[in-house]
Parts: sequence; structure tokens; C-alpha cells
Amino acid sequence: MEFHESGLYNFIRRDFTGQYANAAYFYKYVAENGFPLSDNFDWNAHPTEIRSYTFPQAVSVNYALSIAGSGGQARLNIESDMEHGNAQGIQTYYEVSGDETIKDAIVEGIVPFFAGAVSSANYTQLTGALWNDRSSGNLFMWASHLYRFLNGIQDSTNAAAILANAQTVYTVRVQPDLCVNPGYPAGCTPDLGDSIPQTGTSKIRGVGNIYKDTSYTNVGCSFPASRRTAKAFMTSRKLEGMLQFYDIVPSSWAFRNQLFDYAYGSSQWVFGEMLTDNGTNVWTNNSLRYAMAMDYAMGCSTAGADWLQLNNVQTVWHPFVTTERYLGPLSASKKRIFGQILQRLSSGGGALDEFFHATIATGIYYILHPQASSLNTVPITGFVNNGGGSYTITWITPASTTGLRVKWGAKQIVDWIGFDPILFAPVGDVVNTQNWFASTDASSIPAPSPGSQSMTISTGTSGLTVANFMVKAYLSILTVTTSSPLTPATVNVAYSNTLSGAGGPPPKTRAGGL
Repeated sequence: MEFHESGLYNFIRRDFTGQYANAAYFYKYVAENGFPLSDNFDWNAHPTEIRSYTFPQAVSVNYALSIAGSGGQARLNIESDMEHGNAQGIQTYYEVSGDETIKDAIVEGIVPFFAGAVSSANYTQLTGALWNDRSSGNLFMWASHLYRFLNGIQDSTNAAAILANAQTVYTVRVQPDLCVNPGYPAGCTPDLGDSIPQTGTSKIRGVGNIYKDTSYTNVGCSFPASRRTAKAFMTSRKLEGMLQFYDIVPSSWAFRNQLFDYAYGSSQWVFGEMLTDNGTNVWTNNSLRYAMAMDYAMGCSTAGADWLQLNNVQTVWHPFVTTERYLGPLSASKKRIFGQILQRLSSGGGALDEFFHATIATGIYYILHPQASSLNTVPITGFVNNGGGSYTITWITPASTTGLRVKWGAKQIVDWIGFDPILFAPVGDVVNTQNWFASTDASSIPAPSPGSQSMTISTGTSGLTVANFMVKAYLSILTVTTSSPLTPATVNVAYSNTLSGAGGPPPKTRAGGL
């Protein structure tokens, strides 16, 4: 977590001068010790003199005094695999302070680290350079911050290089259809020993595998020692980075909408498979589980297993943020769970270091200031098979529509198939249906116009029916501002109370990326 950037925001909004000073000293340390500085040259222009992650081959005479010591993090004080390499806010500190030595450190040391694609084990390759969901999320956060910074100083070349590298991380690590259930995708066999590795996001479950995370405390089950694992808090970190990247990536990128869809799919995996909720207002039994072995039934777990651990719930807020940004205002049950996790933390069920920082505050902000629209399915009222894999669909666009999404697939499209991790069995029909988030976007979707609308979609696939298509509309939400609480008896419309608070809203992406 990037607490130091959060400290900068607390200084800007609430005059917390101590947090500014703490951030300043941290970023000065990072500038001097975190990355190898150059002297008016680019490390990537010297491929024979660098090793993994664009680190120089040369070893400092002070290497033994560094955090890396006699081995470990490749001669540097930054954790190269990005699990905990959080100093993304150094760009924000430069913008706030105007300290040109910080700018020099970013340009000479940090930018080559992320813009390079020639060294061994760089981030564009399928290696242990990124180990798990948390690593990929931190990488997306770095890319988002640096892309803004570089465009701000008119270095479009390095900005484009970092953008392209992060896009490659998405297409190599997140986009593939992860084989986590036999035969899905067709013909696949799950990599139970996590040795190949298989990467991507499961289109039927939403769970992801970035590389080779096998850490899991097993009690009661007969899993092999090496097994693929997934953790709610690490997925939340991935979502945090994906949302930041979604906000800066150009709309011309072919996979921008898909990235947002896959972020939503991963958030629904968290709620569908990692949430334990008895539906009551008592927080003690309601939380997110710590970890699962994604290839095995979890019902055999007994006390002491990570599957039954409910207290490790730090950095779990971005499934809530992602769902709210994608669908619109959170349901009452999700808001209840959010509050119950906060109760768990404040009652000793985990560390308190996120309190008063923007990680939690971003989730709270979106609950108090929900989206102005919600994503809703619109029934298809007309369907014509034109032959040759071309189809024309018709629907009635509601008057309050601000945008449209249209998807198609080889199977019937449903909002969510569902999966029971205790029994290791799908909840819905995995054979004949597919999830909305993993379906294919139609091209040339018309701008919304109230009333009947049609479009022709060329799929190249014959034999589809109306069930293979789905239309969704972003519908404006009516808000009634009132100085006193309304009740259903006093007004016969949908309503909400307008809330206000001191300090102002956080930046849309940076507040979510700390």
C-alpha cells in the first residue's frame, strides 16, 4: 500500500503537515536509494551492461550495506517483483513540491526500470518478474502514475513505451482464458502443480493466475504441496491497479473495455467464492476469506486453514469500488458487508494501518457518492438471422440511457454463472451459458436514442439465436435533494438523500491507487 501518497492527500485536504514531512523524507530516500541513477543516459541503451529488470551489471561497493545484502533483490533497495514495491506517489510528490532532484530521479532511475523491454526478466515477459495478482496491480499503478508524469513533462516516447509494456502485461497475464476447470477452455487440462504456468482470468469463474502463487496454509485437505492459490486481498490490489490503468489508457486501445469487464469479473469472483455472509447485521461471521486453492474443493478445510481465516482483510476494498464503478450504486448487502469488515478491523480482527488512509476512504467515498448511472439489461425485442454469421437485433432504449453496451457469444449469455468452491462445482449451466463479462463486444454500437434501436452484428458464427446476444444500458439515476429524510410514503419516486462532507472528493484514480 502506498501510504506516503495518501499522506500527501491528507496534507492537501486536511493540513496534516506531519504526513507531508513523512512522505517527503520517504520519497527522497527512494530517489537516492531505490533505483540506479544514470548520468544523462538511458540504461536501456546499454543492453550488454544490464541484467534483469534493467538493473546494471555493476555491483556497488556498498552492496553489502543495502537492503538486498548479499543476495535477494538484485542489488537494489526496491522489491523488483513489485509485490511490495510501492512508491508510485513519488510522481505526486514532485508535482506538489516542485523538487527537481525528484524529477531527475524519476527520469534517470525509475522510468528505465518500467520502460525497458530488452533486459532479462523484464515485465513484458512471462517470468517471475510478476508473481501474483498483487504484483500485477502494483505494476499497473506504476505505469499509470508514470504515464501521466511523462506526458506532463512532454516525454511522449517513454510514456508510450511504459503504456505499451503495461498493455503487454495485460495481454500476457490477465487476458488469456485461465484453465482452472477441466475442459474450460475447450481441451485444456489445469496446471494443478503450478509448473507451466497457465496465466489469465477464468471466463467461467473470474479467478485469475498471474504466475506462480502457491502460498497456502492447508489443514484438513489432501492438496499437493504445490498448488495454485488465489487471495481476495491480492485480487483487490490487482483491481486497484486495473482501474487506474483503465482511467489512463487511450480509448483507442482495442482491449480497454475488456480490461474493465475483466476487472468486474474478478470482483465478482471475490464476492461469489471468497465471501462468507449469513445475511445478518452481526459482523463476527461475515467477512472475506483469506485464500483458496483454486483447483480443489475447499469443503475439507478445518481450523487453521487459510480458507477459514476471516481476519486477514487488509486491502480488500477494490472489489467494492470496481462493482460500484461498473454496475452503479452498491446493493444494500454489499454496503453492509463493507461496514462489517470495517467493524472486524476496528475490533481487533486485523491491522489498523489503513485507517485514515485513502485505500479505505476510496471505498467509503463511492458508497457516499455513488455513480450517477447504473448498468441494466435491456430486453431484445427483435432478432433477424441474416445468414453468414450476421444478425440484426432490436431493442427499446429507455429515455434515461446515457450509454449502451452490446455483447455476443457462442453460448447463451448470462450475468453470472456462479461457482461453489466448497463443492468445486458450478452453480449455473457452465456447458450452455457464458458470463457477460467474458463475452465479445459488438463493434459500432450506436449512440443511445430513446425508443426502438437496431444494429447488425457480424460474428462470423452461424446458428446463433437471440440468447447469444445481450444489450445493457447505462441508466441515469434520479436523485432528489432534500433537507429532511424522505420516506416511501412521502414521495412516489426512487429517491436518495444527498450527503456532503468536508475535504472534497478524491481524484478518481489516484485516491484509489494508494
